[in-house]
Amino acid sequence: MAATFAHAMPFGAQLLPDGGTRFQVWAPDRQAVALALEDAPRALPMSRLESGFFSVTTDLARAGSRYRFQLEDGARVPDPASRYQPEDVGGPPCDLERRPRRLPHRTVDVDAA
Repeated sequence: MAATFAHAMPFGAQLLPDGGTRFQVWAPDRQAVALALEDAPRALPMSRLESGFFSVTTDLARAGSRYRFQLEDGARVPDPASRYQPEDVGGPPCDLERRPRRLPHRTVDVDAA
């Protein structure tokens, strides 16, 4: 029997039900990380979490927004957890579409095998 499910990722770009997007990146050796949206006038500072992640939630990201993470030295790097990079791995990732993707999922009964 086929089923569908949605899996929330703890890193990368996560679309939220209220229309915002949460961005998280694991960078435990960094002192500061910011979110640089290509169509925004300035980078958005991210909050450092105790786990080594940096996080920011914004409603400035739209479906199709391209972004990078900006390090404290000004370097802008792609999201290592991005799900779509239309310009290849060195280019900016693209925010996902607004509706969550539902992938087919089949339940397997391992006891019956």
